[in-house]
Amino acid sequence: VLHDMGGDFVDHFSQLKTRTITRSHGTGGPLNGSRLCLFVLPSAVTFICVELLQTSTSLSPSLIKVLTIVVVALALLEPLFTNVLLLLGSLRSLCHSRVRGSALLFWLWWPIWRLLLPMAAIYFAFESGSFLYKHNLFPHLRLQQLQGYTDVDPSIATGKRLQDSGVVEFNSSAGVDRARSGCVRESGTYCVAPIVLGGVVQNTSTTHPQDLFVVGMDCCGCPGEFRCGAWNIPGALGGLRVLDTEKLPHYVNAAQEWGATYGKSVKRPLFYEWVADPLVAFNELGDQGVEMKMLLLLVGPIALLLVGFMLNLVMMLLCRLGLAAPVEKPVRTAGIGHMWANSKDKSYDSISSPQYVIL
Repeated sequence: VLHDMGGDFVDHFSQLKTRTITRSHGTGGPLNGSRLCLFVLPSAVTFICVELLQTSTSLSPSLIKVLTIVVVALALLEPLFTNVLLLLGSLRSLCHSRVRGSALLFWLWWPIWRLLLPMAAIYFAFESGSFLYKHNLFPHLRLQQLQGYTDVDPSIATGKRLQDSGVVEFNSSAGVDRARSGCVRESGTYCVAPIVLGGVVQNTSTTHPQDLFVVGMDCCGCPGEFRCGAWNIPGALGGLRVLDTEKLPHYVNAAQEWGATYGKSVKRPLFYEWVADPLVAFNELGDQGVEMKMLLLLVGPIALLLVGFMLNLVMMLLCRLGLAAPVEKPVRTAGIGHMWANSKDKSYDSISSPQYVIL
């Protein structure tokens, strides 16, 4: 069974039912420029569709999942079915006729890659899209849905009052006590430092809970000085709310450890990424996500085209070395009527006898 790029399934089945393996008109050997582009096109379209779905902020997660399954099925069903038939046809040929390895490589090269290339496109689109959505697009969307606060006084504000906060700018009296930080080591060092009046934790007992913290990963001595975010940039203290559900439990543990160490009450802790200008940082988060999305949509298809070009070069090299070749041309027949047909076969001097054809 030899895969034609059009995918004639009826012809595949009819050939499987016969013992005589005959050559069909399929894709074999090096491809020219237009055929190479057509070969890569389905994988490029699949990459773009999966990337757009994984980075969508307007569709519901359940709809994205369903549409992704549909796209993957449409991309892989036909080449998967074709390769199954190719495998069955090759096994049948091995049982009932002589099979040459170079003919197998010549005729199976593109059908196999027609399955592997979209699989690779789906994998990289899913991974890159999920990473971009998790670290840029989704945090920006969540912060956009929350409230923005300015001139927040840490001596008055509590976690309960700022539960809906996303982008926060503290007043000039607020500061971070970097010397009295807290941390836990759980698959990484999770660091927290309190946002307090004057930037220094008071030793006096108070009923006011300490719920506001700036946080970061692997940026403190544990115990040691807190050096996360914009710690070395002078100016007003600002924060972007940390909403990562994987990190939040670790930060909560670090805040509780800090409260136990310094004898402070931590009731409803809120965690922020330390930024110099929260509004600018918020806009940059969204802009970076959009820019990276556009870049991926551009680079992905180009990368797939380059992979197709490299595969074509490899096939050309295999053919030149004789490691991949169709069957040899048939013996030329005598007579003027066959002269023109025989002259068309001059480029197939390396083809072997018809019983070696793999379809």
